[in-house]
Amino acid sequence: MKYAKPSGFTTIELLVTLFVATAFIAAFAQIFSVIDRGTTEAKWQSAASNLAYSNLRKYSSASDVTGFACNSTTNLTTNASAAGQVIQTNNYTGSAVQLPGSTVTVEVRAFAPAGCGTTPIKLVATTTFGGAPIRKVIHATYVY
Repeated sequence: MKYAKPSGFTTIELLVTLFVATAFIAAFAQIFSVIDRGTTEAKWQSAASNLAYSNLRKYSSASDVTGFACNSTTNLTTNASAAGQVIQTNNYTGSAVQLPGSTVTVEVRAFAPAGCGTTPIKLVATTTFGGAPIRKVIHATYVY
């Protein structure tokens, strides 16, 4: 009588195949998670950048910067670490501007980089958003 090998897979072959398939699925899931997180961060950075830039565009010339006073807190020639003068602050809800956190703040500060009585005026817009950690996007421009 001749021995006939049964057709099909053995239990060991099936277990090895399942283990290899599980390893590949786990690796792809981790890669997807990293890519998805990076995409979300990029979307947030873009939205925050657009908010900061749109607030800077409101000031196309030095005459648009109303209420700016050049002093020791804005003059960068006498005080390189001057805090600047806040000329605009806008608060948004995070959901309204598609950013994380309950409150998103855009603050525009003015500086006198060439000293008092001269132009240009340096404007810095900072968008602050997120819960933990707090994130910031900063744009700057000069107006004459």
